[in-house]
Amino acid sequence: MFELRPYQCEAVGAIYTNWFCETEYKCETLLVLPTGCGKTVVFATIAGDVVRVKHRVLILDHREELLSQATDKIYKITDVVCGLEKGD
Repeated sequence: MFELRPYQCEAVGAIYTNWFCETEYKCETLLVLPTGCGKTVVFATIAGDVVRVKHRVLILDHREELLSQATDKIYKITDVVCGLEKGD
């Protein structure tokens, strides 16, 4: 199993805290990390958690290379197989 770094665990926890705070549900969340700190790892972890509770996840990107990287990373981290749709 893939192990997150401490700051990545903190980021995942902060996102869940923001989404499910006691007073209201918030869906507007922004994660900012420097290059190479694992933004893809963080969202792959969250996507895997969401899929495991039988919800769907949509990830959009403007470049095929980034989509391929994301689907590979999600599979490596969570064993979730992603479908990939591309426009012309």
